[in-house]
Amino acid sequence: RHGDNIQVVMNAMDSFQGEEELQLNCCSVLQNLSVVEEMHQIIANHGGINCVINAMEAYPKNVHIQQNAIGVLMRIGQKAKSNSNGDSNSDDNQLKILKRGGDKRIVEAMVNHNESLDIMSLGCMAIVNLAAEDYSLKTGIVESSGADQIIIAMVVHSHDVNFLINCCCALRTLSSGHDENKSKIVEKGGIDSIVSVMQLYKNNLKMQEVAASTLCELGSIPETALSIGKCGGIDVLIRALWLHSDNSNVKLECCCALEILSRCSQNNNSKNNNSVENVENVALMLEIGAISAVIHTMQQSTEDSRVQESCCGILYNLACDSEYVKARIVEEEALDAISISMVLHKNVKALQQKACRVLNNLICEETLDAIQAANVPELMNVAAFNFPSECNKEACFMVNTLERMARI
Repeated sequence: RHGDNIQVVMNAMDSFQGEEELQLNCCSVLQNLSVVEEMHQIIANHGGINCVINAMEAYPKNVHIQQNAIGVLMRIGQKAKSNSNGDSNSDDNQLKILKRGGDKRIVEAMVNHNESLDIMSLGCMAIVNLAAEDYSLKTGIVESSGADQIIIAMVVHSHDVNFLINCCCALRTLSSGHDENKSKIVEKGGIDSIVSVMQLYKNNLKMQEVAASTLCELGSIPETALSIGKCGGIDVLIRALWLHSDNSNVKLECCCALEILSRCSQNNNSKNNNSVENVENVALMLEIGAISAVIHTMQQSTEDSRVQESCCGILYNLACDSEYVKARIVEEEALDAISISMVLHKNVKALQQKACRVLNNLICEETLDAIQAANVPELMNVAAFNFPSECNKEACFMVNTLERMARI
């Protein structure tokens, strides 16, 4: 019965393409029906994708037609739950939308109606649904000024926090796995917009979580990572750690971002066989109290192995090539926090590996007594026993280093 009713709508849209009012009403009907997930495939099977895109092309200046049509495409193109046979038609629907040029029509609507909060919000959600796993589509959207329009809209509609969350999700999607897009989004002022909304909505948990995740994605290459530091991204991430120390999602995303932004790289010419890749970011993090924030986060999140793992990664990065920093980290009770984490999460391989790495990176003359007093070698031996491939080399390095330093 639903199919018959929808077919009537499709026939009307096909037969009266020159009737703007009818096209608007039909798009509105389809938009309302598409709210129900079971209707997605029925609409698609009866030609709904082609009809709404035809309407978008015929009436590009009609804001209501564009809004309703994007709503239909956004919902039909989202990943659907598998049916009883274990199959899903959502991928086919996405392909139909892309082949018909739906992605281009959505971006055009965003360009033409940037002042419309509804169109921009639906457009951002459509980008997330359609472009999540399509590299070429991400390229096309950014080249068609899709990212530019999102960044501009974040300023124009800064009063709506839910819209800003959608914007961050869209920018994260467009930059995920796409280094060229990361650079372009940064060049267009994306970081400034994200940092601004984190400052404006510092008490909104979802805003902080999504914005931190977006900064993490954008900062995964050295050039953009340094830009994030210069634009205040590190400041707002550390502030979020302090403000939301009781929220696991915010802490996780902030820690992941800070780990990426302070990343170390292997360098055979370095005394400690590692070097800081983002020197300026590390210096900034140390200046604004990252060590205290990270250790406090570990102490407040003992049950969350993911947060503990990222914190170990941050401390490892901060300690690269600086005995002064190693001593500061140990003085702020990092060894206790790391030891507790290793004991509580002895079966988490990734955490044990990162913990062993940071403990080795903290060895220097000033920290030697504290490391021995904290029973660090025994903890690392346990990790090596449980995960020999990941931790045995680190445990041997610790023992050999301590023996060598004892002989000096």
